[in-house]
Amino acid sequence: MSAASRVALVTGANKGIGFAIARELCRQFSGDVVLTARDEARGRAAVQQLQAEGLSPRFHLLDIDDLQSIRALRDFLRKEYGGLDVLVNNAGIAFKTNDPTPFHIQAEVTMKTNFFGTRDVCTELLPLMKPQGRVVNVSSVVSVRALKSCSPELQQKFRSEAITEEELVGLMNKFVEDTKKGVHRNEGWPDNAYGVTKIGVTVLSRIHARKLSEQRRDDKILLNACCPGWVRTDMAGPRAPKSPEEGAETPVYLALLPSDAEGPHGEFLMEKKVEQWDLCRNFPGDMVLTVRDQTRGRGRAARQHLKAEGLSLHFHLLAIDNLQSIRTLRDFLWEEFGGLDVLVNNAGITFKSDDPTPLHIQAEVTLKTNFFGTRDICTELLPLVKPQGRVVNVSSIMSFLALKQCSPELQQKFTSETITEEELGMLMNKFLEDVKNGVHKKEGWPDIKIAAYSVSKMGVTVLSRIHARKLSEQRRDDKILLNACCPGWVRTDMGGPKGIKSPEEGAETPVYLALLPSDAEGPHGEFVMEKKVEQWGLPFQFPSWFLTIISS
Repeated sequence: MSAASRVALVTGANKGIGFAIARELCRQFSGDVVLTARDEARGRAAVQQLQAEGLSPRFHLLDIDDLQSIRALRDFLRKEYGGLDVLVNNAGIAFKTNDPTPFHIQAEVTMKTNFFGTRDVCTELLPLMKPQGRVVNVSSVVSVRALKSCSPELQQKFRSEAITEEELVGLMNKFVEDTKKGVHRNEGWPDNAYGVTKIGVTVLSRIHARKLSEQRRDDKILLNACCPGWVRTDMAGPRAPKSPEEGAETPVYLALLPSDAEGPHGEFLMEKKVEQWDLCRNFPGDMVLTVRDQTRGRGRAARQHLKAEGLSLHFHLLAIDNLQSIRTLRDFLWEEFGGLDVLVNNAGITFKSDDPTPLHIQAEVTLKTNFFGTRDICTELLPLVKPQGRVVNVSSIMSFLALKQCSPELQQKFTSETITEEELGMLMNKFLEDVKNGVHKKEGWPDIKIAAYSVSKMGVTVLSRIHARKLSEQRRDDKILLNACCPGWVRTDMGGPKGIKSPEEGAETPVYLALLPSDAEGPHGEFVMEKKVEQWGLPFQFPSWFLTIISS
């Protein structure tokens, strides 16, 4: 074989999902496919079965529990191919639910293969990955359920964007030790050894993806975890709804992502779709979903939709431009929960760029909801936010454009570190009056198609900075973090069908801010896009897609 030849490798591929993945890669991958198994006779029998179908896989022995076996495979790949193009970590084990083996032994054995074996394979083979390589770690939706059953402290650790591989290994070892001592429940762990090992695989994938982005960004390697679903295999049993071929679909999709793909990367996928570690699935507490329209049943319909996905939450009516409605919600939160842990101010409106409604009416209606409604919510609910609470105000990149289009005098006011909430309110009201009088352009305000929306979101961004400053002054020891963010250009009724992001992708930054770990010291009082802080008032590089928005 030539070192220039492409090669894909599948672990645990002599049967079940791994065999189906290897078969499909033999059909679609432009290069050699190496099928591995820890039992040589079974592995070679699997190769013969595929050869009988007209396919040409290669076989190599691999026991992922044996570091020497992994290194022998590593040396083979380096010698034969000069590296590796596709790695599918499929090998794994599970005990049956009625297995009489003591739980601590189940935990130790399962962890050794599923987590530590997968980690060892990655340690030895990731350095071999060629540019534009693809890595797929077969995890499980059970990891998401197990995470939700962990204590809030453990959930925060596993969700942390900064968790290191060493810290993750420490947690996995602690789980095994806690099961041996019989204290794993007291220590916040679930009664699911397989689920905890797959938490490890999912989090390890996020860590390794982050490292690749930091150390080998130009190589454009994509690494993800995925769940194949409930598949009819020896592991999952005969009652599962999916065939091995159907279970192979998502792993194969990720293994064959085109060379120019920019993602997904560092994600967890099911049915070829990214599943966010989001609030309902991961927030260790009650969720309250609010909408303003009860007559159309939209709020309850949304609740039913999430319930059908196995999620649970409360529903409460809320019109943010109605102070009485806000105060009713405030009283509910106080009586039911004694306060509030996470507040996401997402409600907002906009007029389409070609809407014939006069600008002064657009301005009045838009600011009433987007700025004054958000301000009223904060006035009533911020006092309820508990220590280590998180507040997220969904703003927009349009706030940066509005600031840029303002006169130097207005820019100075909106970027001032000492601007007060009263002064900001007066500026927003002045914009409304200037628009009514037809002098807003002369007074230094933006004169663009969606000026009302842009100015309203500039108000939200500055309001966030003011409230963050107040929290730092008045409640510093409570370590509450408050930020504004832009979700991006999202395909919604507001953003239109041309948006480049799905609603799930648009939710990523707000959810990231809502779930900042309890020991996080920031960001606070910042404007965040794509989970990165953008400095307010400094020169800003607008993304390429932004030109499409303002020209449409």
